[in-house]
Amino acid sequence: MLTKKSSRLAREILGLIGIAGIISVFFYGFLEFATKAVVEIYCEKSNLILNDIQWEYMQYWLQRVSLITSVVMFLLLYLFLTGQKLIYIKQIIQGVDALQERDMDFQVPVEGEDELAQLAERINYLAKSQRQLREKEEALKQEKDVFIRTLSHDIRTPLTSVLAMSEYLEEKETLSEADMKEYISLVKNKSAQMKILTDRLLNEGQRKPELFKNGKLLFEQLAEEWKELLEDEFECHVDIGECGNFQGEFDLAELRRIFDNLASNIQKYADALKRVELKIFTKDQFVIIEQKNSVPEKREEIIESYGIGLQSIERLAKIYRGNMEAYKDEMEFAIVVKLEMQMSDDCKEKTS
Repeated sequence: MLTKKSSRLAREILGLIGIAGIISVFFYGFLEFATKAVVEIYCEKSNLILNDIQWEYMQYWLQRVSLITSVVMFLLLYLFLTGQKLIYIKQIIQGVDALQERDMDFQVPVEGEDELAQLAERINYLAKSQRQLREKEEALKQEKDVFIRTLSHDIRTPLTSVLAMSEYLEEKETLSEADMKEYISLVKNKSAQMKILTDRLLNEGQRKPELFKNGKLLFEQLAEEWKELLEDEFECHVDIGECGNFQGEFDLAELRRIFDNLASNIQKYADALKRVELKIFTKDQFVIIEQKNSVPEKREEIIESYGIGLQSIERLAKIYRGNMEAYKDEMEFAIVVKLEMQMSDDCKEKTS
């Protein structure tokens, strides 16, 4: 915000003109008097006698010389007195050039409290606004890139599941009607999930939170879907014994993205020879999802990183005023996701 300055530059310049004028007038009077005295003394010592016409002519030229000298004195005094202002104007011009060369990363020095100082402040304010606008545009661009990258990653996860189930059905020679219906239902759910994700990719703002009065049942179903994705390759253990019943508003598509990313990390990075664990429990005002898996001994075979999937989980957790933390050592990798929830009245005492 700019500081309001008094209008002082015009008064300062008029004051400098006045000072220079007064000094010049006194100098003119002194010079005229001194030159007359010098001429009189010279004529007296040289026994020169000037008639009236000669004396008037001499006075005329003495006045002209004194006037010209006084005008020169006035200009020199004025330039000397206004020199600091002229230097400051030059500094402002150089500052504007520096702003152009350094892409607005420069501060024009602010000196005094007149209009020139106000001009320097406004230039700095405009430069700062330009920098902030550029930084905001860059942040929005990065946020958009992260959103597209994570959502694209999340779309690939159910797509991989659909392809895997399709290949399994194709290879299976005999399949019971119940199994067929189960796999068709899974393919249908994952396809619907992909449609929701692609729609959201076109319009990020279309969230559809719903009130779930039985949050425990909801997370049991999500844990079961997580297990169905992994149980053909891994020994899965699900623990929801410490999960009290609760209610809260959740976007089902977002919760599925969290669980799909958790499952995807298991498929890519977990040791298939050892058990993977999923624990869901409630604590304080949060429902907590904790996933653990053993790390393969041959880590050099792991090419991809945990980055995109974890970024997606963290982004979604923040929507629910929660967070995501990952822990890794030589033997184990763990992901802990906290989501804020609204506890039902009959379960607050059990889970506090």
